Amino acid sequence: MKIFLPCLAFGIVCTSLQVSFANSPTIEPSGQNFMLYWQADHLRPYQVETSLDLENWMNLGPVQIGNFSNPTLGILVGYVPTKLFYRIRQGAVRPGFDSNNLTSSDDSGSEEATIGFPINFANQTWNTVWVNNNGNITFNDFYNRWTPLPIASTETAMIAPFWADVDTRNPPPSRPSPWTVRYGQGTVEGALAFGVNWADVGYFLGKTDKLNTFQLVLIDRSAGNSAGDFDIEFNYNQIGWNEGDHSNTLDDGYGNGRAARALITDKLGTSMEVRGSGVNFDFLDEVINPNTRTSTGSKNYSNGLIYRAHRNPVPGRYLIRYRNGVPLEDRVILDAGPDPTALINPQRTAFTLRGTSIPPQGSTTSYLWTVVQGSATISSPNLLTTAISLPSFQSATFKLSAVSQSGEMTIYSEDTVILDRAVP
Repeated sequence: MKIFLPCLAFGIVCTSLQVSFANSPTIEPSGQNFMLYWQADHLRPYQVETSLDLENWMNLGPVQIGNFSNPTLGILVGYVPTKLFYRIRQGAVRPGFDSNNLTSSDDSGSEEATIGFPINFANQTWNTVWVNNNGNITFNDFYNRWTPLPIASTETAMIAPFWADVDTRNPPPSRPSPWTVRYGQGTVEGALAFGVNWADVGYFLGKTDKLNTFQLVLIDRSAGNSAGDFDIEFNYNQIGWNEGDHSNTLDDGYGNGRAARALITDKLGTSMEVRGSGVNFDFLDEVINPNTRTSTGSKNYSNGLIYRAHRNPVPGRYLIRYRNGVPLEDRVILDAGPDPTALINPQRTAFTLRGTSIPPQGSTTSYLWTVVQGSATISSPNLLTTAISLPSFQSATFKLSAVSQSGEMTIYSEDTVILDRAVP
C-alpha cells in the first residue's frame, strides 16, 4: 500500500512511501539535512526511491536489509526541496515490466513476446519468448502444463521462477479486475531488460485466500562481454501457496507431493533448480505444521524463497549469469570420456569408463553411471573412473550424471559414452 505522510517541518517536505509493514516511516532533522527512518522486518530488503512527480522514480542509496539486531533502518535524504516524494519498496521484485498482460485465466499464455535484445540460451540465439500463466517462460511455443514435472522429465526448454497452477480468474481485494500476469521491456541499472510479474496471484480453482508475488527478469549483459550474454533473476516478495488444488486433493494450496518448482533447463544436458523445488512447504513464507496443515506463526527463514538469496546479497533474489550460452558459475563441466576401444578384440568383456568433472567452486557434487542401452555391469557407479563388464560382441551406451549443490541451486548435468561393437 502507499502511505502519504503530511507535509513536515517548515512545509517543505511531502513524502510518499510504499510499504507493507505496520510501523510508519518518519523523517527527522539531522543537522542541516533530514534522515528517513522506518521499521524493517528480518531478512527483508528495502529500496528507497525518490521522485518529483510520482511518475519517474530513481533509487536513493543501495538496498538495505532488515535484521533482528537492527530493526530500524535509515537513510540520509539531504536537504529536501518542496514536493519531493519518497517511496520505500519492500522485497526483491523490481518495478516496471508491465506494458503487456495475459488474459485473466487459469492456464493461458502470451503470443510470441519480444525480449528487446538477443539471449544465447539452449545452444541458440533467441529474440522472443512465450509468457505462460503458470509461472514460466518457454522458447518454442506457449506451454500450459499446470502440474510441475521433476526436472529430468521436463518437456521443453524453460525458465521458471515458480512453476505451479496459477489462477487469476478471481481477483483478490488487493487487485482490481482485470487481474492478470503482466510483462514487458524495461531497464535494470541502465541495462536493457525483459520482465514478467506474477503479482498477488492465486491458485486453482480460483482461490485467493493465499497469494504469491514473484518475478522473472532477463538482463542484457552483452556490453563488455559476448553477444547474447545475459543474467536471469528470480525475485520473490510473497509466497503464500505452493500447489494448486488440481494437483493437490487436499484443496488448501499447500504442497501434497507435487509442489512448485523454480528451475532452468535447456534440455541439452544442463539444468538447475532452486533448493526445495518439489518439496512440500519449503518455499512458503511461514512454517507449516505438516499434521494440521496450518501456519505455526513462525517465519520460514531457512527455506522460504523470500528469505534466501543466490549469488547476490538481496534476500528473495536468485541470480544466474549466462555467458557464451552456458551458466557462468552454476554448472558442472562434465565429460563421460572417450568411447572405449572395442573393435580390437570383440570378445573382450572388461573395460574402464573414465569420466572427468569440474564442479562449481565450493559445491558438493555426486556422480552416477547408468546403462541407457544394452546390457552391462558397472563396478563402482558412483565413481568417475570405474570398471565395467559386458558380454562379448555386444554394444552398450552409458550415461554419466552429476548432481551438485551450489549455493541455493541444485545443478544437474549429464553426458554419454558409447562402447560400439559394430563390425566396421
